[in-house]
Amino acid sequence: MKRRRPFLCCTAKLPLLSLRSGGARKGVISLETRAGFLISHIKQVQGRVFDRLLQTCGVDEFNGPQGHILYVLWKSEGIPIVELAQKTGLAKNTLTAMLCRMEENGLICREISASDRRQSIISLTPKARALEKRYNQVSQQMNSLFFKDFEKEEIKELEQYYGVALFDRIGKRLKITEAGHRFFEYSVHITSMFDDMEKGMKDWDSFGIIRIGASITIGSQFLPYYVKAFYNRYPGTEVKVTISPSEQLEQKILNNELDFILIEGISHTPAFVSEEYMEDSLTVICPANSGFYPGQLLSVEEFRQQKFLLREHGSGTREIFEQVVEAAGFSVSPVWEAMSTTALVNAVISGLGIAVLPHRMVIGPIERGLVVAVHVKGLSFKRKFHIVYHKEKFLTSSAKAFIDLCRNYDMDYPLPQYNGLY
Repeated sequence: MKRRRPFLCCTAKLPLLSLRSGGARKGVISLETRAGFLISHIKQVQGRVFDRLLQTCGVDEFNGPQGHILYVLWKSEGIPIVELAQKTGLAKNTLTAMLCRMEENGLICREISASDRRQSIISLTPKARALEKRYNQVSQQMNSLFFKDFEKEEIKELEQYYGVALFDRIGKRLKITEAGHRFFEYSVHITSMFDDMEKGMKDWDSFGIIRIGASITIGSQFLPYYVKAFYNRYPGTEVKVTISPSEQLEQKILNNELDFILIEGISHTPAFVSEEYMEDSLTVICPANSGFYPGQLLSVEEFRQQKFLLREHGSGTREIFEQVVEAAGFSVSPVWEAMSTTALVNAVISGLGIAVLPHRMVIGPIERGLVVAVHVKGLSFKRKFHIVYHKEKFLTSSAKAFIDLCRNYDMDYPLPQYNGLY
């Protein structure tokens, strides 16, 4: 017997879906084409049949898809929603919507994990536990129907391929084996994945993955609050975040690795749209107890004579700093460069020089008297945050919703203040 790929062999032999009728046999149909047709048909038939069996047995507490979730929970109750999604083959957004309906019907309950408060644990109610026996009866009937239209040769071919018996032959009757049950479970899983694929692709514009890049400052100071607020509004959407220097983020936009980015300063790439969405300021901080006092006004000459501790080249903070000092007619060669704001603040605290950093990120050490904020006569370190994306990039509804949240965040929510440890 010619060995075929397991997936195609499996899908080509599912019940009620034979192509032997009509004119299908007259032409040559590839296994790939046939398998695709069968999977689509299986999805429709399997769902309708199972729901009909539930009705026949007087089970109206749940439908077929919900029964699949209950089946998993009967086997391993009290599991995180992420694990439940994996075991059912359902996308998180699809599963979340179904669990909401099941919770309303008194079938499941959710609890916050004691070990990880970010996780929800899904458990069965007594009502759902009492339904397991009736579900098993329906499932047994479904198993029998599943293999109903198989010919003996087809069953034999499957058994030979997998090397297991799907049925016990007792006289003229066939009784499904444990391996047959497992084969059925795998087939249901395939149809569930197909159904999820259909829903996921059709709803991609609303519930797809958003790939966001953010500069280090925005990524550490603002983005966690943006994402949290977005999840509260759109729990079915997944957000993937990359935090890197601005130059690296722009390259990822060009490589189509990100949908849009949030950076300080403006992008100078002609192919990009760069939209201003918020204004921020940088603050000059100096070591405490080293001749500086809060609010001191330095002359430009006094300022340029200092030892500078600056962010790395390519960062938005560094770009704003250099624009301001170049406009004032001088340049700076720092004694210390770092991607970490914390490292720079600690260096200032240690008396190694002065730094120009985002104001909100140095509020904590200023208030604790670890550093001193000063001003420079005639110099203003203002900067603007920008949303940047490629001109030819199609932005989904989810991406547009996130961008809109960023635009209006300061009106809808209090702006965060970073008080990290230094």
